[in-house]
Amino acid sequence: IELDLLQETSTSKAALTFQEGGSKERWLIAPSSKDGKKAVPIKQPGFFTAYLLRHFAALNGVTLPEPQPKVAPAKVTVLYSLKSLPLIELVQKILEYSNNLMAELVHLRTARVLTKKAMPLKESSEAVRKWYKKALVHTDLSSFVMENGSGLGSLSRISPKQLGEILKFADQTQLTHR
Repeated sequence: IELDLLQETSTSKAALTFQEGGSKERWLIAPSSKDGKKAVPIKQPGFFTAYLLRHFAALNGVTLPEPQPKVAPAKVTVLYSLKSLPLIELVQKILEYSNNLMAELVHLRTARVLTKKAMPLKESSEAVRKWYKKALVHTDLSSFVMENGSGLGSLSRISPKQLGEILKFADQTQLTHR
């Protein structure tokens, strides 16, 4: 898999444009903002991090193999763990900044909690959708489609009534973080 690093372009009208083609992920960004900062979401954060590590290692004369995207094995040794903000605070920040990558990460974690196993985005979407169907037995979710956890995607479908029922269910059950 080949990954182009960030490329700044004066022709970009939008602040950020994602292009995906074949085996390549590419981000095109408009010139720097006045404060010089850029917030760039990455579609495959683990792979991107591994790619950057390989790149920086090469700059220091260390050759590492090409990163391979995989799901972590069930039995791994945790070297370090960092406790995050409570889920409700994370979700508030996700909504405030419209952070689609974080929405997908929360979605992947939700599926992992529900199924007790890590899985790719497509399978996790199906697991969460099935959970909604079991939890909302009096709601017609036959047309409800989750392509991913961010809601972005041409296949995602949810009606206003379905969304309302999901929000009502969350409010009535007082879902909280774990």
